[in-house]
Amino acid sequence: MIKEEEYVKLSAAEIVNLIKRGEIRPHEILETAIEVSRKLNPDLNAVVVWIENNRIKEDLKNLDKPEVKEEGKLYGVPLLLKDLRQHYPGVRSTDGSKLLKDFIPDYESEFVARIRKHGGLIFGKTNTSEFGFLGYTEPELFGPTKNPWNLELTPGGSSGGSASAVASCMVPVASGSDGGGSIRIPACYTGLIGLKPSRGRTPAGPPHGEIWQGFGVNFFFTRTTQDVALLLDVVSGYSPTSPFKIEHPQEKYSEVYKRELKKLKVAFTTRSPIDTPVDKFYKDAVLKAAKEFERIGWYVEEAEPEGWGWDIFHVFLSMYYGEANALIKELKEKYGKKVFSDVEATTLSLFALGELRSSGDYILSTWKRYELIHKLNLFFEKYDVFLTPTCAFLPAKIGELKPPKIQERFLRVSVRFGLFKLMYKVKVFRNILRQLEIKNFQRTPFTQYANITGVPAISLPVWLDREIPAGMQIIAPFGREDLLLQISNIWENIEKWQTRFPPSYTKQKLGIRE
Repeated sequence: MIKEEEYVKLSAAEIVNLIKRGEIRPHEILETAIEVSRKLNPDLNAVVVWIENNRIKEDLKNLDKPEVKEEGKLYGVPLLLKDLRQHYPGVRSTDGSKLLKDFIPDYESEFVARIRKHGGLIFGKTNTSEFGFLGYTEPELFGPTKNPWNLELTPGGSSGGSASAVASCMVPVASGSDGGGSIRIPACYTGLIGLKPSRGRTPAGPPHGEIWQGFGVNFFFTRTTQDVALLLDVVSGYSPTSPFKIEHPQEKYSEVYKRELKKLKVAFTTRSPIDTPVDKFYKDAVLKAAKEFERIGWYVEEAEPEGWGWDIFHVFLSMYYGEANALIKELKEKYGKKVFSDVEATTLSLFALGELRSSGDYILSTWKRYELIHKLNLFFEKYDVFLTPTCAFLPAKIGELKPPKIQERFLRVSVRFGLFKLMYKVKVFRNILRQLEIKNFQRTPFTQYANITGVPAISLPVWLDREIPAGMQIIAPFGREDLLLQISNIWENIEKWQTRFPPSYTKQKLGIRE
């Protein structure tokens, strides 16, 4: 067995190397991972579904196959899956909803199949907001996930469970998905690397070939750039469920990320696209990075792409409400009226807002989406990357963002009995909803832009003068994950954030001396 204090410092790449050199066996590292996770999880509530031992034994046997031994890039790495549309056959898959608390898929998502094909050992699933709709992780089904840097704070969402698990060092990597910042926001709040790959870079189905009309993608949280590159090599590429083929890189990401970069042209902004406040903490993170990039010889200029404004807000909400509306309609066909009692009131209100929009409204927003893509492409003819804060506000306290119970009851009744549409005709009610939209969006207004345009974006840790991390976001042209990895590698060597792990919470729970 490997010691717990040694395990929590290991990356996925280091675990693979230890196993392949014969210094430790896969079942030993897995046993330690489960032991550590069981000790840390009661306070954090990151893992909400534990995979049974007999299922894990099947994956351990899979490691004996010659092709897995030779080519398995995740050979023996213990990891966790986000409990949202990442289906492991025979394992409960709830999407964070009471409605699906007993759903057990009999099929496997391609994303999960690639992890297992490469020898990854999945032993649990992590908490998410219901259906991934919210930027914090406090579903009614499982309760709130907490941030290991400060248990009073949220780790963000919707992939908050996976972020909390990796930041606390339960596992070196855990999967997430990102439709509007659901990997990058939690990465920012927990000091991790959070990459949203280009549209189509990683598989989404079955059943759906794309997540949220291509806004969403599956990927992971990590603590090292090397692990990001390793994981991209594992899960990238076309699958039969994909609606199109994205050009595959000629070289492996695990080789490219270490390459020296030419001098880059970096544009940056600290201004929210909807001109709402941005906390000085996150502005300072961007300014710190801009100064460091100038110091190493890059050209840095304050600039924004044309279209950096309210269209981002409108285009995103059009997709967001439409997806919620379509999802609830699909669930009503299968579960009937049970939807109105088991689905959370906030999700039902998103469904109702989708009812108020026409197919023509959605097409108009799609046209605006293409305009934003065109304008960003022109911007990247002048600049190599675009630097912004990842978030605008500090992480909220647990429970702070949950609507009051009386408001939830009001929403549930108004949606169930068709009153929502009638009330929307009242100007005062429309204005209240508008202010709520802006209030929610202003916390994290920077991340949706990359989802809309389909380009890759990464959140990288920045450590300032507080006990919690900050985060900066770097957006690159379509298909240029390689460029983001090279920047991440440079920044990792500058910031040396690996020395910050494990956090004090983990050390205290495991009895690790400072």
